[in-house]
Amino acid sequence: MKAGYRCCAAHILNGVSSVVIAVLVLLVPAKGISDTPGPRSVDACALLMMSELSTLLGVPVEAGVRDDSGLTSEGAYSSTCLWKIHNDRLLAHDPNASLGGADFAILNVFSWPSRRAAETFLQSFRTAADNNLIPMHPAALDIGDDSLWWGDGVAVRRGSVSFGISVVLKSADGDKRRVWEESLAKKILARIHSDN
Repeated sequence: MKAGYRCCAAHILNGVSSVVIAVLVLLVPAKGISDTPGPRSVDACALLMMSELSTLLGVPVEAGVRDDSGLTSEGAYSSTCLWKIHNDRLLAHDPNASLGGADFAILNVFSWPSRRAAETFLQSFRTAADNNLIPMHPAALDIGDDSLWWGDGVAVRRGSVSFGISVVLKSADGDKRRVWEESLAKKILARIHSDN
């Protein structure tokens, strides 16, 4: 994914990877939601366990690092969690590569004020494909209320929450990453609820 393209600018983590790092919006979990009106806060790191990632990928991962953007200009609460994969690429630092060339998994979750607002996240991937901003047209999936695979990750929406999960592991091909990302999306979805 190229940093700075307009289609998903508020929804995609720019510059984390030259190929990937789309970030997907996560459905609001039952834990970590405030009782205030409007979009609820969400903790992306609470939606996926380090042990689940390690087991699925077959390699150890470091503890997730949370980085919330808070309330975005689009009116959503945004939370991101990044898990670096502990392998040779983590230790061989490349100053010209995102994250020093490390392999990783990243989850981006958005809690929106309404279901209609949440629909814009997945639509931004479709619009990006229509405008040739991403290399493929997203493939529809059957996860949550709406979901798709866009080549570098899986995006899902349930009610007023959306999320994206991407796995960047140089040794794995796109088909394997897609299977992992779909499996992780289902685990995340099981920990989320949305009122709208």
